[in-house]
Amino acid sequence: MSGFEIYAFVVCLIVYVMLTGVFTFMISKIFKLSLQVVRAGLDDKRIKYEYLERKLNNKGRKKAVKVFDVIFSFIVCVIMLTIFTFSLILNATENTYFENIPTLRIVKSSSMENKNKLNDYLFENNLDNQFSTFDLVFVYEAPDEFDLQLYDVVVYDIDGEKVIHRIVAIEEPNMYHPGKRLFTLQGDSISSPDSKKVTYSQIEAIYRNEKIPFIGSFIYFMQSPAGWMCIILVIVAMISSFIIENKMYEAERIRLEAMGFLLPLYEWEHKKGGKK
Repeated sequence: MSGFEIYAFVVCLIVYVMLTGVFTFMISKIFKLSLQVVRAGLDDKRIKYEYLERKLNNKGRKKAVKVFDVIFSFIVCVIMLTIFTFSLILNATENTYFENIPTLRIVKSSSMENKNKLNDYLFENNLDNQFSTFDLVFVYEAPDEFDLQLYDVVVYDIDGEKVIHRIVAIEEPNMYHPGKRLFTLQGDSISSPDSKKVTYSQIEAIYRNEKIPFIGSFIYFMQSPAGWMCIILVIVAMISSFIIENKMYEAERIRLEAMGFLLPLYEWEHKKGGKK
């Protein structure tokens, strides 16, 4: 992690801990007050009504809803963890390239987003393989030096930064650089070439017109400290909600027992008919 990423992580962690602490305190206070209300009998009317309604009209409904909630929460957790794992794998393998297996990269620049009107070669050669910021592009290991062709889109390293641009000129080996080619690259949206020519040793991968639009923004967020903490918060919130719900249900059950309301349905109906 770079210095800025460490700084961002620390700031996010501090904010996360503070907000989590505040919300945890508020939720625990509300939960304790709700328990006290139930145990003190101040909510008996609602508890009795819901119990009788459930017994007479909603047989099995609560159980079905609870099962649905559990399944839904499980699916959400699995999706979140899958995306998180995928983002980690993507981050760990973004500089590893294979000839036939794609490496996925998130586009973080708009330099290849559209055709600049001044770049005649784009229109003359029908070069329509542009991509936008936060597209997820598939790239492959760069071919041999002399297999690279004019207008190929490649990933190259310039001063430690990865750039995806198009080859717009190739200078073949000569007396000034024998045995190697020099490549001039340019973004389709930009009207002028990159300031520095590139050697083959700087070119790492080639783009073969395969992409998934826009999904990179979500993955990019998941790779950030804020994304990690968001996932943790969602999972903790789901687990906490189940714990709170079960405790409230147990408190209401104990209160119903104290009121003598936990009777089999046929007994309750018999008593009700007897009063008539």
